[in-house]
This record gives sequence, C-alpha cells and structure tokens, in this order.
Amino acid sequence: LTRAFVVEPFSIPSGSMSPTLEVGDHVLVKKWGYGLYGSYGITLVSQGVESRTHLQRGEIAVVIPPHDSRFFVERIIGLSGDVVEFDNKQLTINGKPIETKISGNGVVNEVFEGNTSTVKYINDNSRFRSGRWVVPGAHYFVMGDNRDNSADSRVWGMVPAENVIGRLLIKW
Repeated sequence: LTRAFVVEPFSIPSGSMSPTLEVGDHVLVKKWGYGLYGSYGITLVSQGVESRTHLQRGEIAVVIPPHDSRFFVERIIGLSGDVVEFDNKQLTINGKPIETKISGNGVVNEVFEGNTSTVKYINDNSRFRSGRWVVPGAHYFVMGDNRDNSADSRVWGMVPAENVIGRLLIKW
C-alpha cells in the first residue's frame, strides 16, 4: 500500500537526466497528492486532475509520456499555458530567458525561479537544438537534463497532467 499510494522507489535506466541523475541511481518518488496510484503497472485509483497537486517548474517528476506506457524521469520545464522556446542552448519561457551560468565541459546551471538545475550539452549539432512549443491546459512540457541525449517533450509532445506519477523526493 505504501508503494501504491505514498512513495515508490525507481532506478534510473538511462543517461537522459545526467548529470543530475546517473544510470543506476535510485530515487524515491512521492506519489501522495499526484492522483495516479498503483504499482507494478496496475492503477488502483486515479483522481481527477483538478484535485491533484500541481508540479512546479524545475521539479523532477516521474511521468508516463503520451507515446509509451513506461515511466520516464524528466524535469518540468513548462506549465499549462506557457510558451517554451529552446534555441542554441538557451531556454526561454513566456518570452523570458532562463538565467544560465556556464560551468565548463558542456555543463550549464539553469536558474528556475530561484532553484538551480545542472544540465549538460554534449553535441553542438544536436537535432534537439531548437523549437517553440505552447503547453496546452492540463499538460506539462518536460526535458531531460542531458539536453542533447534525451527523448522528451521536444520529441513526443506534452505530458498530460493525468500521467504524472509523482515528484522526486530523494536520490541515493
């Protein structure tokens, strides 16, 4: 019951969230309040989107993308109604560029409303380098922190709010 309704452990299978989460890292995801309860691929209860806890920009969440039934760990970038633009390593939300600080070796720190996220770029010729998206109501725009090596909303579109499993609580 704890795993189905309160928290659930996951292991990170890919490098799409590197450098924040590496392959083999383990995370505990808070499910309570996010409305999609169950475990082992079985949903026991699903609350309506309007009664769920809403994710904040910059948080890391476990979501089910619209194209797949597997769980993905991604960073929340855009909220309902946002206009997200990404051009040559610069993320802009609603016309306001996200503050970035270059750390070196392709690592960049992005500041989301006071919270700093570390992301990396490994390829100057990435097909994910630019685009503009409008986030529809009750959806999220998500991206991996390994910006050049992550299948995310830039590839498969927005994540419906009803497909949120929960947000990252701790990692080990």
